[in-house]
Amino acid sequence: MNFIGHAAVALWRSDVPAYVLGAMLPDLVNMAGLRLPRELPAGALADGVALHHETDAVFHAERGFIALTQHTLDRLSALGVSRGPARAVAHVGVEMLLDGELLHEPEVAGAYERALSELTGVRPLFTQPAEHARWRLLERRLRAHGTPYDYRNTDAVLARLIRIFSGRTRLAIDATSERIVRSVLPDLQRHVVVETPLLLARLRRQLENGEAPANDPILV
Repeated sequence: MNFIGHAAVALWRSDVPAYVLGAMLPDLVNMAGLRLPRELPAGALADGVALHHETDAVFHAERGFIALTQHTLDRLSALGVSRGPARAVAHVGVEMLLDGELLHEPEVAGAYERALSELTGVRPLFTQPAEHARWRLLERRLRAHGTPYDYRNTDAVLARLIRIFSGRTRLAIDATSERIVRSVLPDLQRHVVVETPLLLARLRRQLENGEAPANDPILV
């Protein structure tokens, strides 16, 4: 699950901005090229981080997510995209498009915006000058960009995917694959829109009840 998805899940338990930020924090730290310290000060931020890991463990085994990624992987592979970029697009592309769908909910967008006000509180976690500078740079980027409504746009999602994987040889999206991915993303977006309500309902139930996720795909 991507960071907006984590913000949405956090709202099921608390709308405290530091908690919502914590739920997004592992993704944001990764965006900055950093790692979180193993031990975090007790509080809402650390509780949100714990929720992030709990959510990912359930979400990545959730049958709706598995079905969406498998559908996309099969489609891209059939059209000639090599397995590395096809798997990367199937996984991350689904998560980004889910973010775009969730941002139709004003409370999710509002929670994200309020969480950004807590970014400065994360600075003390990075004690090395280079790490501190990286985090400050990310703060500026996030505030300048604002709420990422562009996740609703498949061309913007494609641009993000190209940028994310550009430095990774086995995952990079070349020009030929770019054209194929561009053609497939609108169909994937339609599947994500249809699947989102049930996927989230199952995810919420599993998180609340500690249920083992079911792995039987439901998307043909």
